Amino acid sequence: MENKSYIIFEHNTLHYAVESKDVQEIVMLPELKAIEDVHAYIVGFINLRGKIAPIIDLAVRFGHTTKRYSIEDKVIFVDAQGQLAGIIANEVYDVIDIPETNIEATPSCAVSDKAKIHFVTGEVMVKEDVVMLLDINALIYASEQMKKFNVEEVECQTIPQRHFCPDASPRENEVFHKRAVNLASIIEHRDFTGLKALAAIILNGEYYGVDLKTVREFSEIGKIAPVPCTPGHILGNMNLRGDIMTLIDIRGFLNLAYENTNKLEKIVVVTFNEQLVGFAVDDVIEAMYVFPEDVASAPSGVEVANEEYFVGTVPYRNKMMVILDLNIILNKDEIIVDENV
Repeated sequence: MENKSYIIFEHNTLHYAVESKDVQEIVMLPELKAIEDVHAYIVGFINLRGKIAPIIDLAVRFGHTTKRYSIEDKVIFVDAQGQLAGIIANEVYDVIDIPETNIEATPSCAVSDKAKIHFVTGEVMVKEDVVMLLDINALIYASEQMKKFNVEEVECQTIPQRHFCPDASPRENEVFHKRAVNLASIIEHRDFTGLKALAAIILNGEYYGVDLKTVREFSEIGKIAPVPCTPGHILGNMNLRGDIMTLIDIRGFLNLAYENTNKLEKIVVVTFNEQLVGFAVDDVIEAMYVFPEDVASAPSGVEVANEEYFVGTVPYRNKMMVILDLNIILNKDEIIVDENV
């Protein structure tokens, strides 16, 4: 039985999934430029570091009424046989492994739009939600229009007077525009193959980054079974789709107060010594990419007791985000529970 890794996301209350291997990066929604002579579901394009990427609104593609865009929306960039394209998402949730045996065919009796037959390879239940698995190649190459995107042609067809979010506030327009400018910036003499993939998380209202290579998946906190005679940072055990996972609160190791444990709603799941371990966090915001040379040393204000857990810092949302080394934290003697006690 083969498992495939998928990124689960939501758009207009519907849930979708794309294979993780097809995802290049995830960014906050920037300002989109409109373009002539394309299908309505291609709601615009952006310049992503010199590459033109058409942006797709799945609500429009599947014949639904789209909602007003928000500065909290995201864009999931996928690569379909060399064509880069973005898919708008209201929320990006978990990265999970789905066994092929759990995937069911799309019921033909429920199809009101042929697009669903063509672009959805199957459906799967994730908790209480029906998630549609998207065929990225079919979605991107449904039209010959996707094959003609290049910088010169797109720039010539841009419609300057039409804004993709006409009822946005001045502040929102400023945020959208600044994001577009930043994404379009080409930094000379940089090798983009060296980008480091991070997941941005929140603990006690502060931003932290973790290396996506160490992460198996993200999930939500479910029912926790307390484990007697364990340290305070062991929250208990949790059933993750049939596997027993130890849930850890690492705030104490980071000199953060154990304030309001009920705020911890998400889990960063890793594999350690062939066992599942979950780090409880307030939220998982997004996947992001940074250049290794942009990672600075830990700030001087950080206490020595914490420094060993930090890889460094990077700028993030007008703050400095600390990058954590989860492997070092897990290898601390005091974080391991002695089962003989």
